[in-house]
Formats: sequence, structure tokens, C-alpha cells
Amino acid sequence: MRAVEYVERDGRLLAIVVRADFDERGTVPLTDESLPLQMSVMVKEEGEDSPAHVHVPSVAVDQGGRYRHEMLHVVEGRVDVGVYTGDGTLVERVVLGPGDTVLLFEGHSTVFLERTRLVEIKEGPYPGPERDKRWL
Repeated sequence: MRAVEYVERDGRLLAIVVRADFDERGTVPLTDESLPLQMSVMVKEEGEDSPAHVHVPSVAVDQGGRYRHEMLHVVEGRVDVGVYTGDGTLVERVVLGPGDTVLLFEGHSTVFLERTRLVEIKEGPYPGPERDKRWL
């Protein structure tokens, strides 16, 4: 059994299955950049982080100026998530552990408190690395 399985029929992607044994280091995108939902699996070590940022609206989708939303689901480990307003004000820090999920609407940061595996789902299409984030 593979760690990631793609279920397809007649050239159409119908489902993506991520198995519990997925353990590829880094951030691994699992979806085509053009899809309306983007899915990645992150396996990060203690001390790795992503500074505060927002995901800017995609040029391909009219989102009324709001930021692209993102969901994180922790499979194992612990991550400290900073929750920010879109203008960069830190509102709260939450620590997520195995089984915890957060849906983020504006700014956020992450600090991995130990080796952590999580699933990330965010709105697409992916606008490319130069337009994906605005650092706060």
C-alpha cells in the first residue's frame, strides 16, 4: 500500500487518500496547482517555523478581497500556531496536538514544538510562490 493514493476514473481525479504511514520530510503538495482546494502534508522537525503571513487572494478567483483560508490538522506532534489579523496584530497563540484541527481565516504563523506531521488544506488555485503569501 502506498502512503498517498489517487483514485481516478476516465482521466478524472475523484479522491486523494493519505495513509497514516505518510512520512516524507518537508512540505509535500499533493494536488495540482489549478484545483480550488490545495492539499499538502508537512513533516517538520522541532524548531522549524513559518513566520506570520496571510495567503493573498488568487488572481484566478474573485474572493472579494478576503484572504485565502487554510486548515491544519495535526496527525502527530505539536505545533504552536499564532493567530493574527490581516494587518499583523497577534491575537492569540494556540498549541495543537494529535487530532487537533484549526481553520485559519486571516494571518498565522507556525512553530513546530517537536517532530510533527500535519495535513494542510487551503484555498486554491495556488498562485505561485511569489503571490501565495504576504509576510506580516
